[in-house]
Amino acid sequence: MATTPSVIQAWANNEGAALTSIATALSAISAGITALDTMITNFQNSPGTLSPSDQAALDAIQTQSAALVAQSQAVSTTPPGTPVPAVPALKTS
Repeated sequence: MATTPSVIQAWANNEGAALTSIATALSAISAGITALDTMITNFQNSPGTLSPSDQAALDAIQTQSAALVAQSQAVSTTPPGTPVPAVPALKTS
């Protein structure tokens, strides 16, 4: 059974959309990690005891961390399916 170019193109379009979605999610996770690293560095460079602003920073880090965990768990790791070949039409005489 042969596949038609339109079936292959539709499959390729779906795969392209899936890859774009995954890349977007991974970029957001990477940006989130960078932001958390900055917050952690700023917190570590803060002298003295835990102030209300330090506690707020810690709370924000925990909230953002939980969001990143949820976001990373939402990335599908299921491999894409294979295209369904077109079934040729039967000739009726």
